[in-house]
Amino acid sequence: MNLNNYRFTGGLVLVISGMVDGTRDLVKRLRSKNSLSAIAVYLGILLFYIGFSIL
Repeated sequence: MNLNNYRFTGGLVLVISGMVDGTRDLVKRLRSKNSLSAIAVYLGILLFYIGFSIL
């Protein structure tokens, strides 16, 4: 396993490119690993926002 992929900058590039690919798949209504990951990230951001807006 290549551990360089899990460094901060390399991992950040992978996350951003995965989000772009996942959002593109969501727009096309495809079900892929990237689209499911993008949904999970978007739901996490939404729950984070809701959690802090309640306070």
